[in-house]
Amino acid sequence: RFFDTHWGASSVVSRGQLYTAGDLDGFIEEQRAEIVGLITFKIHNQELEIVTLDSLQRHRGLGTRLLQAVE
Repeated sequence: RFFDTHWGASSVVSRGQLYTAGDLDGFIEEQRAEIVGLITFKIHNQELEIVTLDSLQRHRGLGTRLLQAVE
C-alpha cells in the first residue's frame, strides 16, 4: 500500500530487473503507527542492492537510520 500511495505502483525496476516492492526484504520507520520511512533491498551473489529508499520527513536522520539497519 505504501508504494501505491507514494510511488503510484507496487512494481519497481532497478538495474533492468522488475521487482514487486512488497516481495523485497526491508525495514520501516514508524511514528504513531504510520510509516515515515522505508528501505527495500535485494541480496544476490553476496552483493547488496538497495532498491528503494523513502523518507517522508526531511532532515531527521530517517534515511541514515534505514541505511544503518541494512548494514
